[in-house]
Amino acid sequence: MISNEELALRIKNGEAEYIPELWEQVRRYVEMRAKRYARNMENHCADVDDLIQAGYFAMLAAVQDYEPERGAKFLTCLIWAIQKEFAAVAGVRSTRRDATVYADSLDAPLTDDPEVGTLHDLLADSRAQEPFLAVEEESYIHAAHDALEAALNGLCDARKKRLISEMYFEGRSMTEAAELAGYTSKQGAERDHKWVLRRLRHCSQTRALRELLHGYDDVDIPSEAIKGVSVRRWKETGESATERVALKLT
Repeated sequence: MISNEELALRIKNGEAEYIPELWEQVRRYVEMRAKRYARNMENHCADVDDLIQAGYFAMLAAVQDYEPERGAKFLTCLIWAIQKEFAAVAGVRSTRRDATVYADSLDAPLTDDPEVGTLHDLLADSRAQEPFLAVEEESYIHAAHDALEAALNGLCDARKKRLISEMYFEGRSMTEAAELAGYTSKQGAERDHKWVLRRLRHCSQTRALRELLHGYDDVDIPSEAIKGVSVRRWKETGESATERVALKLT
């Protein structure tokens, strides 16, 4: 699976064919934010479907703003873009004013005492939240890994757990993970890989995984995962509904 950051860079460099793939990877996050925003903005015209559509354009805007050299994740740019687009949809900034009439100089003093400071000192740093957002994202990933590891502990033996951990925690390929886990054949590793993912569906930790994946039950995992799954899709991709859900945890 290509990361959000790599997809954003490819799209920014003109490879528009990767737009649907990036949207598929961030869509559930946008849906979660849209539902929460709509609940919190009951007094405004904030329809969930309109917010989700705005989230798509927010993703495109975030792609253009994404600069990997700044050290921030693509999700950070997306969050800022979502906030702007959602506010526009909800009519939070519904009035327009002539800037030349209402503008103030940033050098204007706050009080009569020049030592107190100027309006410029009150401007928020748009990058100030990035470290906190990065910590929040890292905490989410650790929580998802902990929940998955807790499920694996009571589900399978050490070799199967090592296989899953190497693939989804370390990002290794099936071949690399199988070798590190002690498998002598790739076929055996593939068989155990599918077995573990299917068993996760009936694991007691399903609720914890659901909450982490879809934002506290905003979206139902089983029903969403089953959409688009058929015998034909199984033959084409080799993935069941449960496997599709587990793959999203990475």
